[in-house]
Amino acid sequence: MGFLRAIASAFVNVVNFGGRATRAEFWYFQLFIYALTIGGVLFVIFALQPEQIALLGAATDDNPWYFGVSVFLWIQSWSLLVRRLHDTDRSGFWSLIGFVPIIGLLVLLVFAVQPGDRGNNRFGPPRGGARPARSRFARPDVTPGKTEEDRKAEVRALYQARVKCLTN
Repeated sequence: MGFLRAIASAFVNVVNFGGRATRAEFWYFQLFIYALTIGGVLFVIFALQPEQIALLGAATDDNPWYFGVSVFLWIQSWSLLVRRLHDTDRSGFWSLIGFVPIIGLLVLLVFAVQPGDRGNNRFGPPRGGARPARSRFARPDVTPGKTEEDRKAEVRALYQARVKCLTN
């Protein structure tokens, strides 16, 4: 899933606390939120005059738009975290551990970086269908569909070719 598609998917599923979210969807949205925040801060620092920056703090306290956008993005991030936890076959209630200072956030970070279940779990199928199982230690030169008999025949043919080469 690409960056723009992940952002669009996150905004489409604003209040969807069911289903699953991929690592790409979760982390691209987090990157988007941080970039938006940093962009806003840089705009305030460089585009506004210094005396207006002091007024900005007071303006955000009473501004319903600022409050509304903040609540919207918080709900969006929470629903995305719940769906990300579902992808790792964990209940959305694990998101509440984030309220435990430091340790809770570290636990959520570990959960968020883990790969999701390849097949169906109790929260449904993965995005885009089931992913094929593949060993992390698979050799790229070995086709996974070969049977043991095929491998034995391949080794026998290689041995005969090498031995014949040496004896001739």
